[in-house]
Amino acid sequence: MVTLTTSNGAFSPCQTRIATTSQDGRVRIFELSGELLWTFDAHQGCASACAWSQDGLRLVSSGDDGSIRIWNVESGVMENELRPSEMQTDCVVIDAEGIVYTGNDHGEIYRISGSGLTNIKVHRAGIKNLCISHDGKLLVSMSYDRDLALIDIAAGDLRIRNKVHIPGSIWVRACAFQNSDRLVFGTFGSTYASLDLKTLSWDFDRIGPTDCLNALHLSGSTLYAVGDSGQVRQSPVSGPRGLLKSIKPGLSVAEMGSLCNFITEYNGQLVTGGHLGDVFDAHTGEVLLSLKGPINKAIQAHGFLVLATYVGELAICRSRGDGSLELVGVFKALTNAIKDLCTEGKQIFCAGAAADIALFDLEQRSLVGRRDRAHDNIVNSCAALGEGRFATVSRDLHLKIWHGLELEKDLLTPHDHSIKCMAVSHDKRYLATCSYDGKVAVLDRHDLSWPVFRRLTAAGISSVTFAESSFWAASYDGQVFQVPAWTF
Repeated sequence: MVTLTTSNGAFSPCQTRIATTSQDGRVRIFELSGELLWTFDAHQGCASACAWSQDGLRLVSSGDDGSIRIWNVESGVMENELRPSEMQTDCVVIDAEGIVYTGNDHGEIYRISGSGLTNIKVHRAGIKNLCISHDGKLLVSMSYDRDLALIDIAAGDLRIRNKVHIPGSIWVRACAFQNSDRLVFGTFGSTYASLDLKTLSWDFDRIGPTDCLNALHLSGSTLYAVGDSGQVRQSPVSGPRGLLKSIKPGLSVAEMGSLCNFITEYNGQLVTGGHLGDVFDAHTGEVLLSLKGPINKAIQAHGFLVLATYVGELAICRSRGDGSLELVGVFKALTNAIKDLCTEGKQIFCAGAAADIALFDLEQRSLVGRRDRAHDNIVNSCAALGEGRFATVSRDLHLKIWHGLELEKDLLTPHDHSIKCMAVSHDKRYLATCSYDGKVAVLDRHDLSWPVFRRLTAAGISSVTFAESSFWAASYDGQVFQVPAWTF
């Protein structure tokens, strides 16, 4: 059984096998029955993408190490290793002639054939998706710079035909050719979108918003929440408070236009943001700051707003007199996406998608240190415990307590599904951990017991916070659940 996170998958041309790539750097090939045929030790770091040759006899993989590897599916032997660049490579495709195309984090596309290697700069940010038309004449690339590029490849080179701005509701990692004249895309709404390649016009007619919540914030007796729709909603939380009380925030405050991952207060101003890389005023939708790629998390620390990005960077901002934000600096903290942040004193603790953690000194604007392989899988969340200690949870189902970057405790949680988020009570005694299957488990740090372990919803829990003597957990079905402290 594969217990590590799968980052990508591809069906074989005959639809009888599936290849997967994962965070452990391995590529695996399965029969559709689930039988494992091959495991390839493919890449250093995450194996990010794979693609089949048209005859189904070879598989091409790419990874965070910048390498491209070609595997013989019948013998299990690696036939070739290529390093077109040293940059992280998140996507790879192969055409009917066996020519490989790959896109890296510098926005470059490489064409790799028996006659050599050519490349072209296409985007201003990392390329996250490539696909080839059925006739093999057109290559499509999508990037976090919010551009879609149409690239002619019929003549044996790379020529940009057109660029189209990608609307905020489109997920840039999901694109396919429906036919020769139309592309289809995954969205943050209720169904897919499409693009007419002749008129370059988008079709969003069937798409509605979803209830999915990704983040919540309590301010006094008002609960604010935001999710995939980008709609900030609010609800009062006054009145009787009991175990498993649920709230469905319903009053619309403002529309951000795309998926949001965080909502928090900074200098008395409610801010939100996410996929577009913009930081918004959550009450008005005004853009206060724009980054070059998506944002996972934001926290207030020592007068600054600190943003965690999908590319492992910390963006440090501060308020201007007019209410907008000024970017002070951008600093590399982790090798891949920063999933969560917390702060103690002048240090920022980072939890990473590459299973790593880091400490950053806000005063010195420098990295204190980084620890690789802090967990066996993605570190999804973290919390500051005081006295230089931090807690982390991961898809490996463990909760770990660190003194700085040194491990003090490693606890197996009661969860049997990936842990998405965590929060700590104000007295630092209780830690709430929440999972993708809707369960909450609360750790009592005094005796290391778990006084609360129950399922709140059939949907996953996306975010949890502590306020008003309770943990509050937001779910992907649009509900917010209260777990009062008196139940622990």
